[in-house]
Amino acid sequence: MSRTALSRPVPVFAGLVRGHVAWVVGYLLTFVLTWSGDHETTFASALGDAPLPELYQAVGWVFYSAHGVGVVVEPATRGGSVSSFTVTLVGSDGFTPALYAVPAVCLLVAGALVAHRTGVERVREGLAAGLTVVPGYFVLAVAGKLATTAAWSMRPGGTASPAAVGVLVAGVLYPAVFSGCGAVIVGILGRRGPPDRSSARSA
Repeated sequence: MSRTALSRPVPVFAGLVRGHVAWVVGYLLTFVLTWSGDHETTFASALGDAPLPELYQAVGWVFYSAHGVGVVVEPATRGGSVSSFTVTLVGSDGFTPALYAVPAVCLLVAGALVAHRTGVERVREGLAAGLTVVPGYFVLAVAGKLATTAAWSMRPGGTASPAAVGVLVAGVLYPAVFSGCGAVIVGILGRRGPPDRSSARSA
């Protein structure tokens, strides 16, 4: 292999952009799949007496749940002890389990696109390219948690937001695994490469 291939630069900027795009596309797909059914009934069943948040916050909660991250509801204490509880909005009695595939597929595609754009030809190069998606996805995972934290002044009061550890799960673990896999697949295919035309002709 040539020295150029061995010293191929890591596509940091391309990975950052595709990390942002993967998050935004995943969020929009979650909105489409969530609001195609009776979403208000599902939220009411999951949240109990807690009021519904703003539209963008509710969609964000479902998107985090699609990463396996629960929403922590902390009711306000009014003269008594009220325990917080965690809600998972995807699967079982929640929204369609198909939502679990949304972030996974978006990240697989993002990693594959970065690797393809870089022209990786080795598994190690593919993994390095795929991991560049992590920073962009992580930044929006942090921003998403802040944006989707809801505080209620009406009864029963309290707050709700994606679990704190969910920022690491959704923002680091998911893109590292799925974007890495998508880029590695491209690296494996690039490693095989197209058939050698000169060998074919001589045969």
